[in-house]
Amino acid sequence: MIELPPEYAFLPEVKHGVIHVGANSGQERIYYAEFGLRVVWLEPIPRKFAELVSNLTDYPEQQAFRRLITDVDGGEYTLHLQRNEEQQSTSIFQFSGHKQLFPWAKHRLSLPGVHSVTLATFMACEQLNPVGYDALVIDTEGAELLVLKGAGNLLHGFDFVLVEAGDVELYAGGCTLGELDAYLGNYGFQQEYAIPFHSKPGFGFICNALYTR
Repeated sequence: MIELPPEYAFLPEVKHGVIHVGANSGQERIYYAEFGLRVVWLEPIPRKFAELVSNLTDYPEQQAFRRLITDVDGGEYTLHLQRNEEQQSTSIFQFSGHKQLFPWAKHRLSLPGVHSVTLATFMACEQLNPVGYDALVIDTEGAELLVLKGAGNLLHGFDFVLVEAGDVELYAGGCTLGELDAYLGNYGFQQEYAIPFHSKPGFGFICNALYTR
């Protein structure tokens, strides 16, 4: 059995499948495959989506869709692509406190005119049965709360929600860990753990937080 990163320690408890919003290139695919989980990956950037599709060739239970997920259908956004020392990531928001934690990160380019869809609408349009997915993973660089709001009643069907968030506003208009705590609490979730992976003393941290019902 492969060794799971600490934030994915919950995977052995997932019974059916995972919806992963903010796929990037599907780095976690091996973890999901280890437990035979079906996976829906959502990634809006064309180049990263192509890489994702290529990486999933040997994983027939994992599907990729090029979609931007927010809280509105038909919203139009500019995606800001950035590069830091470890990876490339994308946000619909401009930097805020992110500059304090990652001073080396730069916006490399912007991709305007990208249209969004809610998770609820996406699932209905693709005729994906929500019963088949009991875990939701969101890594959308500040837009996590928008994804949750757009999920609507689908949230009642998840047993696990894993998000990446900071305890301060990392992106202008983006959400914080406290806001996620409050919103998910309305759906019966409580935070099980928050594992910081980068911090700055006196300013704040960014972490992976798991919520369970």
